[in-house]
Amino acid sequence: MLASVNVSLIAVLAILLTAPVCIRASSCSVELDGHTYDLSSLSTKTNYYVDDATDPANWEYMMNFCQPVQTTVTVCEGMAVCKMQKIHLSTYSPLGRYDNYVVAKPDNTPFKPKKAVFQITYLKGVDPNGVRRDSTMYFVCGSTDNFVMKGMEDTGMYSIYYFAITTPAACNASHHTNIIVAVASFIGLGWVLLVLMALGVFIYLAVGMVYKRLALGATGLEIIPNIDFWSRVPGLMIDGCKFITWPVTWVVSLVIKHGGGGGQGYSAIDDNDGAMPEI
Repeated sequence: MLASVNVSLIAVLAILLTAPVCIRASSCSVELDGHTYDLSSLSTKTNYYVDDATDPANWEYMMNFCQPVQTTVTVCEGMAVCKMQKIHLSTYSPLGRYDNYVVAKPDNTPFKPKKAVFQITYLKGVDPNGVRRDSTMYFVCGSTDNFVMKGMEDTGMYSIYYFAITTPAACNASHHTNIIVAVASFIGLGWVLLVLMALGVFIYLAVGMVYKRLALGATGLEIIPNIDFWSRVPGLMIDGCKFITWPVTWVVSLVIKHGGGGGQGYSAIDDNDGAMPEI
């Protein structure tokens, strides 16, 4: 049981170490490329209304950024954008579901504003005739809220409506990063690696010792995980040092044995002189 508890703790620790430092202020936020844009300032109105670009006297668009549009019209329920007739209020066209969207960098359509920061495309609005209609909203950094319809594109299979959403909410983005990256930038990557290595050794020993004690009944030094291997480590390290340093030792021994210079001539060399020493 203790072993399973330790495994659970390890899993929780791994999640905490790799989770991004980011708290969503509300459901009305957008995350893109490590930045979070809080759009909650756009939740102050029940709905926003934008005039049509080509026929503003007869058509307008009802939209909401933090929840589906608030309406009693059945075809517009659950939508982020809905086209509506101004005068008779008899015709409505859903232009994208609130719960079906894609956040991306601004694409290169003719309707994209020059200073667009990101875009949200709401998908699969289907009008009463079965025609699919989507909406792309380009968010632009600005000092005040100003929403404009930019145009409409018919792809042959469905229609896409484009809007420019200028708002202060698109100006300031909170940056979130990984805990390890944040700590590394503060104290240095080397220290972070050392701390993680020490933490890994501690977890390895703790889990291994608990397992061997409970599952295998080990006691004393035998409770250390892989004790046979670790008991051989000092000897293996000594052998490794010998292997690395033996060429230097061999050369130094030859220099010392044959006088190392001094102008006193040469000494006799035995038949075995110059042979590499055994390791």
